[in-house]
Amino acid sequence: MAVKLPSTFGKTIGLFIGTRSEPRDYLKAKFVVGVKGDRVEFNYGGKRGSLFHDITVAQAGWIGDRLARLSERQIRDAFRAANYREGEFSLLTKAVQARINELVELNRAAAGGEKRGLRN
Repeated sequence: MAVKLPSTFGKTIGLFIGTRSEPRDYLKAKFVVGVKGDRVEFNYGGKRGSLFHDITVAQAGWIGDRLARLSERQIRDAFRAANYREGEFSLLTKAVQARINELVELNRAAAGGEKRGLRN
Protein backbone atom coordinates (compact mmCIF):
# COMPACT_ATOMS: atom_id res chain seq x y z
CA MET A 1 0.00 0.00 0.00
CA ALA A 2 1.53 3.34 -1.04
CA VAL A 3 1.09 6.19 1.42
CA LYS A 4 1.75 9.86 0.83
CA LEU A 5 3.83 10.77 3.88
CA PRO A 6 2.87 14.45 4.26
CA SER A 7 -0.76 13.49 4.71
CA THR A 8 0.02 10.72 7.20
CA PHE A 9 1.72 12.17 10.26
CA GLY A 10 -0.69 13.82 12.68
CA LYS A 11 -2.90 12.48 15.44
CA THR A 12 -5.83 10.15 15.13
CA ILE A 13 -8.86 10.59 17.30
CA GLY A 14 -11.41 8.59 15.42
CA LEU A 15 -12.17 7.39 11.96
CA PHE A 16 -12.89 10.85 10.56
CA ILE A 17 -11.41 13.17 13.17
CA GLY A 18 -7.75 14.02 13.56
CA THR A 19 -5.01 16.07 12.00
CA ARG A 20 -2.90 15.47 8.96
CA SER A 21 0.63 16.57 8.33
CA GLU A 22 0.98 18.03 11.82
CA PRO A 23 4.32 16.79 13.15
CA ARG A 24 3.78 18.31 16.62
CA ASP A 25 0.52 16.38 16.99
CA TYR A 26 2.24 13.19 15.87
CA LEU A 27 5.03 13.77 18.39
CA LYS A 28 2.53 14.16 21.27
CA ALA A 29 0.19 11.32 20.28
CA LYS A 30 0.43 8.16 22.36
CA PHE A 31 1.50 5.12 20.34
CA VAL A 32 1.25 2.06 22.58
CA VAL A 33 -1.63 2.21 25.04
CA GLY A 34 -0.74 -1.01 26.81
CA VAL A 35 -0.83 -4.77 26.67
CA LYS A 36 -3.88 -6.95 27.23
CA GLY A 37 -2.97 -10.59 27.55
CA ASP A 38 -0.33 -11.11 24.89
CA ARG A 39 -1.77 -8.45 22.54
CA VAL A 40 -0.54 -4.88 22.15
CA GLU A 41 -3.12 -2.10 22.29
CA PHE A 42 -2.23 0.77 19.98
CA ASN A 43 -3.65 4.27 19.89
CA TYR A 44 -4.79 4.19 16.30
CA GLY A 45 -8.18 5.13 14.98
CA GLY A 46 -7.38 5.77 11.33
CA LYS A 47 -8.19 3.89 8.18
CA ARG A 48 -7.78 0.13 8.35
CA GLY A 49 -7.48 0.29 12.12
CA SER A 50 -8.37 -3.38 12.32
CA LEU A 51 -4.81 -4.13 11.18
CA PHE A 52 -3.68 -3.07 14.67
CA HIS A 53 -6.14 -5.21 16.66
CA ASP A 54 -4.41 -8.58 16.76
CA ILE A 55 -0.69 -7.86 17.13
CA THR A 56 1.15 -9.89 19.74
CA VAL A 57 3.89 -8.51 21.95
CA ALA A 58 6.33 -10.83 20.17
CA GLN A 59 5.28 -9.51 16.75
CA ALA A 60 5.55 -5.89 17.87
CA GLY A 61 8.97 -6.59 19.34
CA TRP A 62 10.11 -8.35 16.17
CA ILE A 63 9.27 -5.38 13.96
CA GLY A 64 10.71 -3.02 16.58
CA ASP A 65 14.02 -4.90 16.49
CA ARG A 66 14.11 -4.65 12.69
CA LEU A 67 13.17 -0.97 12.62
CA ALA A 68 15.78 -0.23 15.29
CA ARG A 69 18.39 -1.05 12.66
CA LEU A 70 17.48 2.12 10.78
CA SER A 71 19.87 4.95 11.46
CA GLU A 72 18.68 8.39 12.48
CA ARG A 73 19.92 9.63 9.12
CA GLN A 74 17.85 7.07 7.21
CA ILE A 75 14.70 8.09 9.05
CA ARG A 76 15.45 11.81 8.56
CA ASP A 77 16.12 11.23 4.86
CA ALA A 78 12.69 9.62 4.46
CA PHE A 79 11.03 12.76 5.81
CA ARG A 80 13.33 15.03 3.85
CA ALA A 81 12.42 13.12 0.67
CA ALA A 82 8.74 13.65 1.50
CA ASN A 83 9.34 17.43 1.45
CA TYR A 84 8.97 18.13 5.14
CA ARG A 85 10.76 21.24 6.39
CA GLU A 86 13.90 20.98 8.53
CA GLY A 87 12.13 21.47 11.86
CA GLU A 88 9.37 19.06 10.89
CA PHE A 89 11.57 16.16 9.87
CA SER A 90 13.62 16.61 13.04
CA LEU A 91 10.45 16.31 15.16
CA LEU A 92 9.15 13.36 13.15
CA THR A 93 12.49 11.56 13.33
CA LYS A 94 12.45 11.84 17.14
CA ALA A 95 8.85 10.61 17.25
CA VAL A 96 9.52 7.62 15.01
CA GLN A 97 12.61 6.68 17.00
CA ALA A 98 10.61 6.89 20.24
CA ARG A 99 7.91 4.64 18.79
CA ILE A 100 10.47 2.14 17.58
CA ASN A 101 11.96 2.14 21.09
CA GLU A 102 8.50 1.46 22.57
CA LEU A 103 8.21 -1.65 20.40
CA VAL A 104 11.69 -2.83 21.35
CA GLU A 105 10.93 -2.28 25.05
CA LEU A 106 7.71 -4.28 24.78
CA ASN A 107 9.72 -7.21 23.55
CA ARG A 108 12.32 -6.83 26.31
CA ALA A 109 9.64 -6.56 28.97
CA ALA A 110 7.91 -9.69 27.70
CA ALA A 111 11.18 -11.62 27.49
CA GLY A 112 12.14 -10.56 31.01
CA GLY A 113 8.68 -11.12 32.45
CA GLU A 114 8.39 -7.42 33.31
CA LYS A 115 5.09 -5.62 33.12
CA ARG A 116 6.19 -2.07 34.01
CA GLY A 117 3.64 0.43 32.84
CA LEU A 118 1.78 -2.14 30.76
CA ARG A 119 -1.88 -3.00 31.36
CA ASN A 120 -2.82 -6.63 31.57
